[in-house]
Amino acid sequence: MNRQELNDFVNANLFAQLATVEAGKPHVRTIHVFRADSQGILFHTGAHKALCRQLLAEPAVELCFTSADHARQVRVAGRAVKVDHEPLWQQVMAERRYLRHLVVDGLPQGGLAIFRVQELEAAEWTMSANREETRFSKI
Repeated sequence: MNRQELNDFVNANLFAQLATVEAGKPHVRTIHVFRADSQGILFHTGAHKALCRQLLAEPAVELCFTSADHARQVRVAGRAVKVDHEPLWQQVMAERRYLRHLVVDGLPQGGLAIFRVQELEAAEWTMSANREETRFSKI
């Protein structure tokens, strides 16, 4: 899988399971990814949430994206880096209007934390490859 194939798959399947680790304990939750592009995979969370704290303390993450028909999964490992970029924040706010009611005046970027997963490695799963060992490749 190359970068464009990964971006196309992620952008067609924007919900993913995101795994983090805090104090040696795994935490998994579903997130709504903003987009995948040439720089990585972007998503957001509240700056006050445990997810933000976990990512800042330990940026190693893994995401699992599943196709709508459940016939294909793509696992992506990487490092989540906080992005403080006002034009990107404005774009997220414009495209995800439902976040407007969560904005807190006086907080940087309204209390929204944007992360980009970088240094990507990906592994693809399909039922036909179910018996094969999972192999991650740099993207």
